[in-house]
Amino acid sequence: FYCARQFRKIIMMLVDLVLLSLCFIPLGVKGEVDLGDGLSFVTTFMPQECKYQAETGDIIHYHYVGRLGHNGQVFGQSFDYNSPYIVALGHGRIIAGMDRGLMGTCLWERRKITIPPHLGYGERGVGKLIAPNSTLVFYIRLIKIERNGVVLGEEPSLEDLWSVGMEQYTDKNWQNAIDSMEKALELFAQYEEQTRHCLEKCKNT
Repeated sequence: FYCARQFRKIIMMLVDLVLLSLCFIPLGVKGEVDLGDGLSFVTTFMPQECKYQAETGDIIHYHYVGRLGHNGQVFGQSFDYNSPYIVALGHGRIIAGMDRGLMGTCLWERRKITIPPHLGYGERGVGKLIAPNSTLVFYIRLIKIERNGVVLGEEPSLEDLWSVGMEQYTDKNWQNAIDSMEKALELFAQYEEQTRHCLEKCKNT
């Protein structure tokens, strides 16, 4: 059980590292998409399948790192709150550039969204964090889409799979335990690959 706890702790550390790698992993990079009015985005990671895309009215959950366009300084990030940002898309509840830049994002896609001042905080800025007329660059990762009260494409987390597998093992439900552990190993392999990309990129930066 000590080994199990240690292994679980390592897995959770890797998960955190992968989330933080949001700004660095250049997987599946595509060209810049011009949305007009100076607004654009680049897809930095696209899942193999795009079954679900964010649309007006969806409740979306996404992680973000916000940087100033002129010097790259971070002015805000969801990791500071240990929680993704949650908002109804397309209803003007976030700055216009984000409302438009997030539209059509695939579940698990990562984007770099460049927002001109007039679609951000404009002439007013935000205190000392964001000067007036600042271009903003957001690195986002869409992790959840809710539509009409239904979560789209929801899959169990690595922690959930591990917990279920251990419970089934304790109860001697061998096949169920094997199924959960195999899924956990598959997901762990994905985290491991992405973490390796992050480490290589960070070392060469």
